[in-house]
Amino acid sequence: MKKKIMPLIAGSLLGITFVSPLSEGSYLKFNPRPNYFYKIVDSYIGTPYKKERFEKGLEKIFERKEPYKNLCDEYSVRFMEKGYPIPSEILLDVLNAQEVVESLGQTRAKSRKNAIGNRQFMKPTAKHFQLQNNAVIDERLDPIRSTRATLDMLLDHTIMFNSLTWAFLSYNSGPVLVRKLKKKYNSPFEIPKNEVCTETYEYMRRIKVVLEMINNQEKFELNIEVPKIKFLKYKINSGDTLKKIS
Repeated sequence: MKKKIMPLIAGSLLGITFVSPLSEGSYLKFNPRPNYFYKIVDSYIGTPYKKERFEKGLEKIFERKEPYKNLCDEYSVRFMEKGYPIPSEILLDVLNAQEVVESLGQTRAKSRKNAIGNRQFMKPTAKHFQLQNNAVIDERLDPIRSTRATLDMLLDHTIMFNSLTWAFLSYNSGPVLVRKLKKKYNSPFEIPKNEVCTETYEYMRRIKVVLEMINNQEKFELNIEVPKIKFLKYKINSGDTLKKIS
C-alpha cells in the first residue's frame, strides 16, 4: 500500500494556517475564534500572577532554543525520510507550545500521576524511549534528553497513525485510546467533550492557542526576556562526589 504523504504546510495538521511560500495570511489565524480560545488564554495570563508565571516559563523554554533547534533540524530529516515533510521551524514551534502545556518549562515538574520533567514522562514510557531512571540518575529531568525522547515518540506515533496531530494526542492519552477515537473521528478537534477526560479534550486546543500566544507576543502584551546562555566551567578535584559537583 502506497504511503500517504503529508502536506508541506504541516501547520494545517493542527488546524492552523502557517505562513510559507505556499500560503498567505497571518502566521496563525483563527477565524472565527473558537469558544474555547479566550478561556484557555485566560487560564494562562488571566491574572498578573498567571501572566508572570507564563512569561517566566517561556523564558526557560527559549533559553534552550539552540539545542532544541538542533534536535528539530535532525528530526525534520528523519520525518522526511519516513514520508512526512515537516519543516524544522514548525516542529520547533509546536514542541515549544507542547512544553508550555505539559509543564510550563519546569524541568522538575511532577504530576499527580507521577509524570516527571518538562515533557512529563511516566517511568514505563521513559524506559521505552531510552531515558535512564535509577537510583543515580533520572533523565526525565534533563530537558534535552527528554525532548529527544519526545521527538522519538512523536515520530513513532506519526507513522503509527499517519498524522502528527493524532501523534500529539497519543502523547497525552496513549495509543490505545487514540486507535479507538481515530476510527470514529477525522480529527482530535471533532471529539466531543463527553467522550474523553477534560485534559485530553483540551490538550490539542491548548497547544493550538499557546502557538498563537508565542508567535503574537505583542498582541498578548507578553514581556519575554531571553538571557544569553552561559556555560560554567568547574574543575573536578580528586575525591569530589557527584552530589558536590551537582
